[in-house]
Amino acid sequence: MMKRLATGIGVFGVALGLITSPAAAFRCPLLIKQANEAMAKAKASDGKLTQAKDLVAHAQRLHDAGQHAESVKKANEALELLGAKAESTPPARRGY
Repeated sequence: MMKRLATGIGVFGVALGLITSPAAAFRCPLLIKQANEAMAKAKASDGKLTQAKDLVAHAQRLHDAGQHAESVKKANEALELLGAKAESTPPARRGY
């Protein structure tokens, strides 16, 4: 009985990982784009701007490497540093 429970929990964990990874993959580009837009609006003399640029570049490298959860964290750090609020869902497409 315990073996069956452990197997079920393991299968659930793997399935959950497979489901959430693609979801995070779609968030990375959106958050990176939002951070780039926030940086474009920021004052060039702001010392936080350089740090935010580094965080966004790191987020992009992590996304390219397939480390989406870490990429989301770095992009969110950049947005927080810039004082911008992250949008959780992409804007709706228009003109179908």
